[in-house]
Amino acid sequence: MRWLAKNEAQISGTRRQLLFPPRVGLVFFLPQKAPLPNDLTYNMAPSITSEKLTLSYPLFGASFIDADRLLVAGGGGEGRSGVGNKITVLDTLTKPGKPLTVTSEIELSKDEDAVMSLSALSTSSGVKALAGINSSQKAKSNEHFRVFDVPKEGEISLASKHALFSHPDAETYQRLVRVDGEGKAAVIASGSGLAPASASEVVIIDVSSLSVKRRIRLPGKEEVGDVDISRDGKRVAYCSPGDIYIASTEKEEQRLEPIALKWKSSDRPKGSFRSVRFSNNGGLAVVYNLFGRSGAIILLIDPSGEVISRRNVHCGVKAVTSVDSLMLSPTSTLLAVAGADRSVQLFLVGGQIKAVKTFKDVHPFQITKLAFSPLPSSGTTVKLATTSMGNTVVVFYIPVFETEGKWQLRQTSVKLTAFLVLISLVGVVVFAIALQLMFNARAGFETEQERTQELERPGKSGLEAAEAAGEWVLGEGMEVDVGGMEDTLEEAIQGVVG
Repeated sequence: MRWLAKNEAQISGTRRQLLFPPRVGLVFFLPQKAPLPNDLTYNMAPSITSEKLTLSYPLFGASFIDADRLLVAGGGGEGRSGVGNKITVLDTLTKPGKPLTVTSEIELSKDEDAVMSLSALSTSSGVKALAGINSSQKAKSNEHFRVFDVPKEGEISLASKHALFSHPDAETYQRLVRVDGEGKAAVIASGSGLAPASASEVVIIDVSSLSVKRRIRLPGKEEVGDVDISRDGKRVAYCSPGDIYIASTEKEEQRLEPIALKWKSSDRPKGSFRSVRFSNNGGLAVVYNLFGRSGAIILLIDPSGEVISRRNVHCGVKAVTSVDSLMLSPTSTLLAVAGADRSVQLFLVGGQIKAVKTFKDVHPFQITKLAFSPLPSSGTTVKLATTSMGNTVVVFYIPVFETEGKWQLRQTSVKLTAFLVLISLVGVVVFAIALQLMFNARAGFETEQERTQELERPGKSGLEAAEAAGEWVLGEGMEVDVGGMEDTLEEAIQGVVG
């Protein structure tokens, strides 16, 4: 009778019946679309996508004109290297089969420095590009501040150039430029390389007249690491390697003191400030590179100077090279951080600092600039442009949505993610058990075990045990031709008794 347990079917006349042990009742239910818990019933978030474009020159500056048009600039610098100095306009409104495209470009003089800083400015008379370009070393005056006209259609053209730093030396260049959210004021800062002859200078500019509103010189020979201007154009924040400052754009302070930071721990870690950005609720989001290229941390500082939150940048980052931010609402700021490992990490800054997403190996060479697009007037994405010394531009498309006048990232709920993972695990376990039971049934393992136990049950003769075993098998088969079973049962009984 062993073959009855091992074979899938018993053939009798013209009928074929499957034999499964009674305890292996495999019932498969097709899952219906059950509703999720109340706090989980919303659509899955779309993923962050990206587009890449390679240009003919290394890139050092980037700034969005509007939600779709992106300015980038850079070059090979002064000399006959064969690499030109350029400013390029890109269309980032992509569709399937339509990548990033160049819509306009101007080639600059090879006798002057590359474009080292760039910011787009929208005015009543059109779009301007504010750029930092050092004049030729042979020039009598370094007219580092350049203004270009950027028409919606047509060629980019130089409008004017100015010398705004008070005491420039041969190594001084315009390292930074930022524009306020209302297009009324701009701020620039100088840099002097590895061995500065004098301290850096911060210059605040009235963009309507291109006149200097205020100059701020850092103490000693400190260099400005980063600078930002508030949305209303009334305050500037800047940092040196050792300190952070906030100053008015309209009035002169008698003595400008750095912010006295109140760290929660007693000891401030060794390192230097790399970037500063105005955040929500009047606070500052600051990036601090740790000593010896051993990592970086993000600090959230309130107006009084208290460090209310801190978070490490991901462990692969030895130092941060660039930062940009976008205020989503009065209580939330989106922060992007580029690492020396060519990664980009996104954070949400509110009452705390929350990591959102990390992108690794974004460019083949070091990342030089990050730039967010404005919030969309229509549409569902915010864009983050990243540039590198390897001539590449990568634009990320970040899903957002607006509710009650506040913009938010479109993310998958943590609860929803946990719920789906749990359901997946349960499904895998159930499927594995079902497969195991099916294999056991087909191989006859459980049938053989039951028959052996029945035959060895004390208190019954061999004949009774055999009859019981025969009844068990017959009871299994549901419909089995009795005539076809008699010979088989007789042989089994004789084998047991004899």
